Amino acid sequence: MGASALLKESDDAVGVPLNLDEPRPDWAFDKSLPVRDPDSNLAYFQRIVANEHYPYSVRPDLRLRDAIKEHEISKHTKITLSTKHDGGPQGGILNTPFIQKFASVTEMNLNMWLETVVEDGKEVLQLQYEQIIFFEFMVGSNGKTTRWPHIQVNTLRKKED
Repeated sequence: MGASALLKESDDAVGVPLNLDEPRPDWAFDKSLPVRDPDSNLAYFQRIVANEHYPYSVRPDLRLRDAIKEHEISKHTKITLSTKHDGGPQGGILNTPFIQKFASVTEMNLNMWLETVVEDGKEVLQLQYEQIIFFEFMVGSNGKTTRWPHIQVNTLRKKED
């Protein structure tokens, strides 16, 4: 079941996906929704969509797109690294003893874009990256593990010499 099936204003309504480039839907600010339908998926998503950091709270990687949308990128190189592969030997992660005991890091994925930005007739080197690491916590009385993504995105520029 995708997000479009979850975000329906009523049982009879057709589910529609959120367009993160459009303003938030009216239901995001409907103060009666948690009282009127407290157990609905819409009420759950309301606090996420109404958050002041939306849409970046849903898709942090959009910050990378928005950082370059007004710039001319003359060339780029993408580098992808992951500790997870479909077959063969897997990459590894070494955790410090403290991290291993309380919140082990079990997977890491990294995308980096080395970019040449043309600005005022000059070429500027820029690095954009998105790093996602997965922590595993032992949470709850049932002893089950919770996987939690930790996402970092950034845009860095080389200083002029």
